[in-house]
Amino acid sequence: MNDCDKCNQPYALLKEEEQRRRLEMLNHPHISPLESYFQNLDRDIPHFDPCDGGINARLLLLLQDPGPKVRTTGFISRNNPDLTALNVLNLISNAGIPRRETLLWNFVPWHLDGKAIRKSHETEAEILFRALLRLCPNLRVILLFGFEAQKARLWVPTQPRMHTLASGHPGERNMRSRTWEWMEIFERLIEARDLLNLPENRND
Repeated sequence: MNDCDKCNQPYALLKEEEQRRRLEMLNHPHISPLESYFQNLDRDIPHFDPCDGGINARLLLLLQDPGPKVRTTGFISRNNPDLTALNVLNLISNAGIPRRETLLWNFVPWHLDGKAIRKSHETEAEILFRALLRLCPNLRVILLFGFEAQKARLWVPTQPRMHTLASGHPGERNMRSRTWEWMEIFERLIEARDLLNLPENRND
């Protein structure tokens, strides 16, 4: 199995060996500017996944806040050992969007430990979101998953080259009880793929 295969395995970050491998990748040029900014903040913020596109990404996938499994792996990743991560991995793969085109992150990027998102959180989250956009100049599409993440729509600069899409959240409970949202999320991903002029059926 090569390194690219490891990046696309469900629940790959269950293995400490894979966690260590990705930690060693955090100094790569596409991810180190993000790490330098976010890891120097006075917050418990997980790492970006270096298997994603980093500052070269054209599609930002924004969820709500880090789930409990992030405490184990240290990464915001579609390879985390939880069903939300698995749903994200499968949906993006089935939509045919190459991983290097994407960046996965959260509306509130630090751990909330189950607490509700307050207005004070949103104020700080806006500052960090705008910083993320400055660090990722190639972004063309932002897909907001769920109600909380959709608040970030107001923070996206109005530019002809930037498109903002919204859908339900791909979490375990939501996908089980509101199965129609699976198709809605998939349709938004297809729309994102088309906006990026990516070919169909490309899963590299």
